[in-house]
Amino acid sequence: MTTIEAQKFGRTKVLIATVIVFIILVLLLFIGQVKGDFANGLLFFMSALLNIHCIAIFSILFGTTYLLGGRAGKEIIIDKKDSLLIAIKYAISISFLLSIYGIFIAFLREKNFSFIGLIAILKIHFFDLFFKMDISLLAIWFWATNKMKNYAEK
Repeated sequence: MTTIEAQKFGRTKVLIATVIVFIILVLLLFIGQVKGDFANGLLFFMSALLNIHCIAIFSILFGTTYLLGGRAGKEIIIDKKDSLLIAIKYAISISFLLSIYGIFIAFLREKNFSFIGLIAILKIHFFDLFFKMDISLLAIWFWATNKMKNYAEK
């Protein structure tokens, strides 16, 4: 197998897993939003999804998944590196990038440029969200890197 084929296989597996988890989470949020009034819930849900920050977060998520999925495919299939460590490394990397974006936006919105304000933003947007995002991203990456490892062993 060539490097390009390994990268393509890695990207495909990680993107499929990410899309599946993303659709499940969006459906759960949608059900929670339209529980009372369907029409208004649908409008608020669509306006929330079309928010510029939401689109930026989706772009960061899928963009980094695409890039790192190719690297993971090459590292696991061609270089025969440990799939567990690669999954942890890339899931934490994506969580970190998403958290940095959240911190930046929250810092600009709060307009509280004091040290205490920064600590509060870090507590909410980094420590809480980082670990919540990391759980689902670890599941995605464990599944995808396991598929890559199984493919490499064939």
